[in-house]
Amino acid sequence: MAQPKASHSRHRIEASFWVPVDIDTVWDFASRPTNLAKISPSEWQVRVSHNGPAYEGAEFEIQLKPPFSPITIRWGSRIENVVPSGDERSFEDLQLYGPFSYWRHTHSFSKGTRDVVAPDGTTLRSLTPGTWIKDQVEYALPMGLLGDVVEKLVVSRLLRNMFRDRKHAILAMLDTLATSAATTSTKETI
Repeated sequence: MAQPKASHSRHRIEASFWVPVDIDTVWDFASRPTNLAKISPSEWQVRVSHNGPAYEGAEFEIQLKPPFSPITIRWGSRIENVVPSGDERSFEDLQLYGPFSYWRHTHSFSKGTRDVVAPDGTTLRSLTPGTWIKDQVEYALPMGLLGDVVEKLVVSRLLRNMFRDRKHAILAMLDTLATSAATTSTKETI
């Protein structure tokens, strides 16, 4: 299902943050759909059927079981528009079937530094290399006007919280990966 029905409103949410980790490490982690389970809140049971990296046309199923719910949600996705190398990388996952009438999630990764604001308010440029991670989701819910009400009352807040929680999980996991890589590199050069 590529486009939402005309009667469904489209919504958009964006989140971005910077990590002090090289783009290759970030890409290796983020382009594996199975890592979705690792960055999802622990109260959600998440299983992903695809073990390999994201590649053009890859299809997989996600099974989500919300907290305190006997219902498991099946969600089919296809990976599209993969840019796997360079200083700007990205891929999109498009919902094939699942809870939304339309869902396109663009995952973008850019090599770069970040600005740091000093206590006196001066903006300084950090020289620490790292990667900007940006998520952009365009979605629509079924049920017309009722879906729009549910989006305003529940879904937009749920998605904002999800991206906040994922940010913290990704920062912790990538910090561990970067520390491990630096330790391995140090051991190899000694």
